[in-house]
Amino acid sequence: LKASPRSVQILQSLVGYYQAAGDKEKLKATLGKMAEAKPEDGKLRFTIAQQLQQAGERDAAITHYKAAIKLD
Repeated sequence: LKASPRSVQILQSLVGYYQAAGDKEKLKATLGKMAEAKPEDGKLRFTIAQQLQQAGERDAAITHYKAAIKLD
């Protein structure tokens, strides 16, 4: 992660780990880093929104759904 902090693949691996561990704070932070890594990727923003929704973070999910709609 230190060598490639903007690697969406690495960040997605961390998301899976944090989901399995039930760590919502780290999950939300890592999803935020993914959005920062590729802010113009509508499909990624949609995926982030889905993962936030599954974690019960509805307000954050709505923000990312809106961004995805604007981008695509």
